[in-house]
Order: sequence, then C-alpha cells, then structure tokens
Amino acid sequence: VTARNEKVLADLAAAEQNLQQHVQAMSQREEKLTSTRLKLEKMQEVITKQEANVKKLEKDRDAALVKARELQFHRNADKKRKEEKEENDDTLTPPSTEESTAEPTEEELEAIEPVEVRKETAYYLSKIERAKRKIVDEKKRRRLKESDPQVAFEKYMRAQSDLDGNMKQIEAIEENV
Repeated sequence: VTARNEKVLADLAAAEQNLQQHVQAMSQREEKLTSTRLKLEKMQEVITKQEANVKKLEKDRDAALVKARELQFHRNADKKRKEEKEENDDTLTPPSTEESTAEPTEEELEAIEPVEVRKETAYYLSKIERAKRKIVDEKKRRRLKESDPQVAFEKYMRAQSDLDGNMKQIEAIEENV
C-alpha cells in the first residue's frame, strides 16, 4: 500500500510539475501574443499615417501635373500666336480676352505629356523666383501697374499713336528748316 501511495504521490508530483510547466508556457505565449499585438497596433498606426502621407503626396503630385499641363498649354498657345503674328506681317492686334484667358479642356490637358527634365526641382523653383523678382523690379522701374493685357495694349497703342504724331511733327519741322 505504501509503495502504491508513493507511486501515486510521484505521479501526482509529476502531473503537478507538468501542469506548472504548461501554465508557465501558456503565460509566456500570452506575453508574446500581447507584445505582438502591441507591435501590430503600432505598425497599423504607422501604415495608416504612411497611407495618409502617400495620399497627400499623390494629391500634390496630381495638382502639380495639372498646373504643369496648363502652363504647357498656354505656352503652346503663345507660341502658336507668335507664329501666326509672324506670318501676318507682324501686324499688331490686341490680345483677345478669349485667347489670353482660354481654359484648356480635359482632353487637351490629357493630351499634353509631362516633359522630362535633367535638373532638380529646386533649380527651376529658384529660376521662377528670380523671374518673378525681375518682373517686379521691371514694373517698378517702368512704373507699370496694369496687369490686364487689354488695358496694357490700349495704353501701348495710345503711346504709339502719340509717338507717330510727334515723329510727323519733327519731320514737318525738319522739312521747314
């Protein structure tokens, strides 16, 4: 009987030790699971932030692409007007408000492909800033305040007619002298 009791006690001790090992293993797994869940939550937050950042950058890229296509459209239109002006014996005509403010259609914008450039964006941004400063300085120097092309053209034509009248007076005086 004592041998049987001892064997039952030994089996009971072994079972108890197995149970402790199992509980310990379960608690370690639970800790790993908890730390993995925390890492997963952090990674999901980072992914969410990155997705928002990517969406913002895509929106900025798309806006810049539309602006670049509009600029290219207006540049092409200006080039076309200059060529037509050269073909028409350089006669001056006022820039029509339709041409100068014409907005391109979606199809026209989609047809314009981006131009690949060799230099960095910063180079072109500084070039734009320099051009803007030059324009402001030139306007100050000339005391120009008109930004409307039609009004500026009318002023130009009045100045041209005044100059022509003065030149005729000078020629008349030279003929009399």
